[in-house]
Amino acid sequence: MEDDPLATLAELASTDPVAESLDLNPDSPPGNWPVRTVRSLERAMVKGALVERLKIATFGGELAVESLLNFVYQPRSQPLEPTFNENFLLLDLANSKVLPSALRSLRGRHPGIFIEDLVARPHDFIDTNRSIATLDLSGNSFADEDLPNVLKLVQLCQPSIVKLRSNRFGYGRCNPMIVAWLRKTVELPCVVFVDIVGEMFTGVDWAPAYEDWPATLWTKLVFIRLQWLEGHDWKLVHICPSNFTALAQETHRLYFLHKSANPMFTLLRLQEVLLLATPEWRAASNATAIASLQGLI
Repeated sequence: MEDDPLATLAELASTDPVAESLDLNPDSPPGNWPVRTVRSLERAMVKGALVERLKIATFGGELAVESLLNFVYQPRSQPLEPTFNENFLLLDLANSKVLPSALRSLRGRHPGIFIEDLVARPHDFIDTNRSIATLDLSGNSFADEDLPNVLKLVQLCQPSIVKLRSNRFGYGRCNPMIVAWLRKTVELPCVVFVDIVGEMFTGVDWAPAYEDWPATLWTKLVFIRLQWLEGHDWKLVHICPSNFTALAQETHRLYFLHKSANPMFTLLRLQEVLLLATPEWRAASNATAIASLQGLI
């Protein structure tokens, strides 16, 4: 195909996930060499040339070449679309469907939607008018600086459950400002549970940042994995202050009631689970969010 005659080799490399690894200097050769024509090489021709040049004569050697070509000739990723599960009213924005802000500074094309773009133009990507039981933002490599946009997205979607597990929150020293942003999300009246299991800011060294959290918030925050709950000694030190340990323990029992490590809730199932809560938990819980479930079912 014909390319822009003013394009340079460095510019061309920056648009390709394989070629950009060359890290060409745009101001010196060969990065500043002009590119006038780009030709697509057939896979079979490239394989033949490699086999001949490297004098590969074994089946294992050919497999190695095939693996290399699978990487080079992999289909170019397209922007991922958010999906909505009607049965669970689940807005699935997990597993790199939404990208962290830090990734924008890297060269190349990135499949997915940057979180700040999603927040700025939500109606271009999602229907914020539909009822959402669960907003799943897990597995997106979000970092601390993405929490303000996470808050905005939760405010837009008004879900009952927010999943933030498998991200990169809390890497580094304890920073009360990071927990303050998390608190703003947990405090939202619509929210019943916020799942942050496995995140770094659930470590005991972050406990001082949670000391001023009131009882209501400990009826919402899920911070221990199901696999670790069996036999867990709640008298041990963790991020929850000792005077609210019973509330946190009940929160985890309810959230993992059906013994699923990553539970899914219909609104009806969520309501049924909450009806099994202890009187103490219900007295301290977010009555506004729980009452609003009646209007959604």
